[in-house]
Amino acid sequence: IAVMRFDPYGAGDSLGTDEQLDLTGWQSDVLTAHEHLAAWSGCSRIVWMGLRLGANACMLAASANPPSLRRVVLCEPILDGRAYLGELRRRHVALLDAELGRASKSTAADRAQSDPQAFCDEAFGIAISGGLRREVVESDWQAMLGKIPAEATLVVDEGRIAELKQRAERARFVPAAESVDWLADLPE
Repeated sequence: IAVMRFDPYGAGDSLGTDEQLDLTGWQSDVLTAHEHLAAWSGCSRIVWMGLRLGANACMLAASANPPSLRRVVLCEPILDGRAYLGELRRRHVALLDAELGRASKSTAADRAQSDPQAFCDEAFGIAISGGLRREVVESDWQAMLGKIPAEATLVVDEGRIAELKQRAERARFVPAAESVDWLADLPE
């Protein structure tokens, strides 16, 4: 089985910085990787797999319906962008308060409460550009889920399956082996 794993622009070991990453670019990166894998391997049936925001990039790229795309496996995609960014911000602010202590009169949580723009451009040391925030919030991910032209498999928490089946009737659903808090630190 020919396999390709890559970091899209601005993430991981790729070129670019996190300030430069955007989902439109990631969509292009997925399609470029698809073309490269097809040419390199000679395969006529290709499966994509994306995790969290990478799953969203796969949803976007699948709309181009590239030749030889057989299936898209989406692991815990972000389907409510506003809630996702809100949770990132809340956890980031809580981490700042926990790590820096509450020696000052004003805590990060106080500032976040009084200023809706505070702590929106970074989460856990990774920059989140205004463009990326707009893409995550303004895209109708749940509608897009039902329009993926390839066969789709969604790996999600079992509690989300019933709701998502209504949005993606053709998709196959696999309950995640365990529930994962993607924003929590892993034990060392």
